[in-house]
Amino acid sequence: MANIHGQAALVLNASRRFRYTLDLKKEEEKEQVLRKIRGHVQVIKMFVWDACKDLTLIISIVAATASLVLGIKSEGIKEGWYDGGSIAFAVILVIVVTAISDYKQSLQFRDLNEEKRNIHLEVIGGGRRVEISI
Repeated sequence: MANIHGQAALVLNASRRFRYTLDLKKEEEKEQVLRKIRGHVQVIKMFVWDACKDLTLIISIVAATASLVLGIKSEGIKEGWYDGGSIAFAVILVIVVTAISDYKQSLQFRDLNEEKRNIHLEVIGGGRRVEISI
C-alpha cells in the first residue's frame, strides 16, 4: 500500500456524503514548485562550477591548502588554521557571490530576450497596414 502525503480536503462526493480526499490541485502546485526549485539548483550548481574554474580562485585554493598544512604543522591545529581558513573562507565567499551574480544576470538576459521577442511593429505591405513581431 502506497503511503501518500498531502493536503486533505473535505469534499462532497456523488452520494452527498462528506469525505476527506487528497487535494490533487495543491499536490500538483507543490510538485511544480519543487520542479522549479530543482531546476534553479541545477543551474546554480553550473554557475558555481564555472566560478570554480577561474585561475585566480584555483591559485587561491592552492594557497589556502598550503597555508593550512604549513600553519597546522608549525603552530598546531588550535592556532595554525587561521590564515589558511581565512583564505579558504574568502575563496568560498567569492565563488558564491560570483555564481549568484552570474545567475541573476542570466535571468535578466532571459527576460530581456523574451521582451525583445514581444515587440510589434506596424508595417505597410501591399497597401495594407499589418502588425508584425520583430
